[in-house]
Amino acid sequence: MINEYQFNSIVKNKLIKKIKYNFLNYSYLKNYINKIYNNFDLPRESFIIALYYLKKCTQRDVKLKLYVLSSIIIANKQLLDDRLNLVKIYNFLNVNIKEEKKKEIEFLKLLNWNTYYNTEEYENFKKYLVHHTDLLHILD
Repeated sequence: MINEYQFNSIVKNKLIKKIKYNFLNYSYLKNYINKIYNNFDLPRESFIIALYYLKKCTQRDVKLKLYVLSSIIIANKQLLDDRLNLVKIYNFLNVNIKEEKKKEIEFLKLLNWNTYYNTEEYENFKKYLVHHTDLLHILD
């Protein structure tokens, strides 16, 4: 499990900018993740998984900004299954449900429908994020 300090470091530092998610504005991503995190009881791990999914798509020439919410929703569907209230999230974010469902399908296609990750992949990616966060903290 990722602790609060690690989560805040990953989201609030310049880490995501350093990883260079193409076409993804750092401040937009940070604010969007914080907005969702602060208003919904979603596991911190789901945001790490969502970033993992976005990272898997960085080799493609797509505007990942369009898929940030989709990646978060897909990660939470896996972790929470039936406890996830999508309508509440969509309404809060003022998102068109039909359009977001289309984006979710598009994002799943970008992932080749492969949302699988094992514990080792998750832990390695989390270590990668935390390592870069620690480096940024030292370098700032």
